[in-house]
Amino acid sequence: MDIKYEITAIEPQKKDPDRSSVYINGEFSFGASNKAVERYGLVAGMVLDNAGYEALMSKLQLDKAKMRALNSIARGDKTEQQMRMLLLKAEYSEWIIEEVISFLKKYSYINDENFVKRYMNSKVKYNHKSLRKVQSELYSKGIVVSDLETYKEKYAEEEEENILYFLNKFKYSSELEYKDKQKIINRILTRGFSYSAVERCIRRQNEGLFD
Repeated sequence: MDIKYEITAIEPQKKDPDRSSVYINGEFSFGASNKAVERYGLVAGMVLDNAGYEALMSKLQLDKAKMRALNSIARGDKTEQQMRMLLLKAEYSEWIIEEVISFLKKYSYINDENFVKRYMNSKVKYNHKSLRKVQSELYSKGIVVSDLETYKEKYAEEEEENILYFLNKFKYSSELEYKDKQKIINRILTRGFSYSAVERCIRRQNEGLFD
C-alpha cells in the first residue's frame, strides 16, 4: 500500500532559529536547516508518496553528512581515509560516503597530495621529526608515501638540523663515556633518523662545522 506523507506543519526551532521542525501526518518527523526547507520546497500541505519521501530523507542525510565532514575539516585537515572512517563510524551508507568524498574533492576540501606537502613541512621543519617518522604518521592516516627519496633531498638540511637539535637536547659530547654516547645515539635512532645521518652530524659537530 502506498502511504501518503503530508507535511502538516513546519515550525522554527526555539533553540536554533536557523533550523525548523517538520511535522508529517500530525507528528514530528525531522529537523532541517531553513536553507534545506527552502531548497527542497517544503511547505505545509505538501504530500509525498513513498518514493518522494525516501528521496527527501536521502537528500537530508547527504546534507547532514556533508555538514559533519565540513565541521570536522574546520577543526583540522583530514586525509581521504580519515574522512571515510569518520563517516563510516557515523554509520552513513556507502553511497552517501562516496557522494561526500566526491564533493570534498571537487572543492578541494580534501587533497591528499597537498596534505602530505603541508604535513611534511610542518612536522620536519617545526616539530624536529625525521622523514621516516613522518612517513609512519602519514601511513596511520591512510597515506602511503612510498617514494621517500623524493623528500630526502628537499629536507636534507632540516633533517641534519633536527638531529643536531636532539644531540644538544640530550647533551651529547665527545667527552662522554662510550656507553653514554650510545644511549643518546639510540634515543635519536628511535625517532627514525638513520645511523649514518646521526654519525655524520656527530662528526660535523666534533669538527665544528655547524654554526
